[in-house]
Amino acid sequence: QEIHDALQAEYVGLRIPQPPPVRQWGLETLDDLLTHLQNAFEVSPQHNDADWGAFFQRELRYELLKNSSGSQYPTPHHIAALLAALALTGLNIADVFDPAAGSGGLLAACRAYPHAVGLTGCDFDPQWAGIGSANLLLHGDDNASYHVGSALGYAQSYANHFNAILMNPPFGGSRSARE
Repeated sequence: QEIHDALQAEYVGLRIPQPPPVRQWGLETLDDLLTHLQNAFEVSPQHNDADWGAFFQRELRYELLKNSSGSQYPTPHHIAALLAALALTGLNIADVFDPAAGSGGLLAACRAYPHAVGLTGCDFDPQWAGIGSANLLLHGDDNASYHVGSALGYAQSYANHFNAILMNPPFGGSRSARE
């Protein structure tokens, strides 16, 4: 809990996932999970670069994509990279908004462009917002922000702030007529 609170204080704009339920899982289960994660990282192509962000973007998000229920799924990393290149080429400074950010793949792809100075994501699902925030943290972005809730409500307040919008529209799930 202390580590979670410290991260949330340091990265105020991001939605830091809640700490794992150690009491329910037990320390042994948490240790096993971390061991498996470290082993997976060591055999991944990103291990040579010691790049946890690339590992998250390519490996963990891919597993989310494969195991998706179909209502929400991450944009594949190569498509995210292409969309970032298309959207950010020709801009001097980019403030990017993803109104259905989910796992943050599109925003993380924008990190390859130094002129992408402001990254903002929004998702109605707090779990996906936590995953997206973790993705941005692993990519070293301490200047991003992630919001839980309606992107329309958020975007109305900041309509003139963004000069690039990237989005892989969600095709599943259901919302009320107002949303």
